[in-house]
Amino acid sequence: MVVIVACFMRCCAKKEINNPIDAHPYSFQHVKKFLNTADTYGIDTKEVGRNIDQVLEYPLNQNLLGIYIPSDRHIVINSSITRDSITLKKTLYHELGHLYGLKHDSIGIMTTYLTPQEIHKKYCPLEGGSDEVWKKDVDNLMKEIKRKQDSINLVK
Repeated sequence: MVVIVACFMRCCAKKEINNPIDAHPYSFQHVKKFLNTADTYGIDTKEVGRNIDQVLEYPLNQNLLGIYIPSDRHIVINSSITRDSITLKKTLYHELGHLYGLKHDSIGIMTTYLTPQEIHKKYCPLEGGSDEVWKKDVDNLMKEIKRKQDSINLVK
């Protein structure tokens, strides 16, 4: 699957919009917010620039919202969610969690296989979700990234 996505990306590039990380402004605003938040936790945010060059938007399988491809230095976002701010934000934070070495879990931002409807139900106040749940999940994500980063630094 990853090979197919990587080949598709190389052959069928859609758009290239320059930001410090090449990304569409909708995506980049969430990456920037992630970096600003991570910085307040003492996380080495330069890790993002060392590991990704682009956030790309492509039509992926409907069940795949995003994927981090370390070998190509890309995060690929399903183009079907780019105008859905809540789902886009959750997906970018999730993929950036992978960049920092986090694995899937059954709760929080690193949960896998949530549909956009389930993401809205969890995080969107207008659909029964809660901004407080988002803040708590971001806090847990950042703490986990910091723990991971500190444990790697201890080994060095």
